[in-house]
Amino acid sequence: MTTHDKGDISVLKIRTRLRELGHIVLIPDGENHRFDLVFENDKRTFKKVQCKTGKYHKDKGVIIFPTASTSWDNGQQKKSKRVFYDKKDVDYFAVYCFELKTIYLIPFKKATTKGGSMYLRVDKTKNGQNKKINWAKSFEI
Repeated sequence: MTTHDKGDISVLKIRTRLRELGHIVLIPDGENHRFDLVFENDKRTFKKVQCKTGKYHKDKGVIIFPTASTSWDNGQQKKSKRVFYDKKDVDYFAVYCFELKTIYLIPFKKATTKGGSMYLRVDKTKNGQNKKINWAKSFEI
């Protein structure tokens, strides 16, 4: 399965879960938008969502997902660059994890975007740390 296939499946899983929860889900026309879908929340307002595929790292006990997109320079240099999201782009990151078959909805203001990725802790830390941890369970939908 290609990375593109996984991304498509992640979006479908997230859309389905939001519908199961009773939300109206809208899909933007065309491609290359800064968000993948829009849903109507309980306050009857629409929220933009960037869908991501999270990777479970069993050895670390975390799910890691990107909080930046990759833009390719199709010119002669053929380089990629990271493009970071900001609060004007998205209201939420939605993450599907293939290994755990779980979905998470993280408000942008709570997302750790420095460095271009965020960690959601699934398992207890080895050192017993509990503060300043993004527990996956608290974002699961």
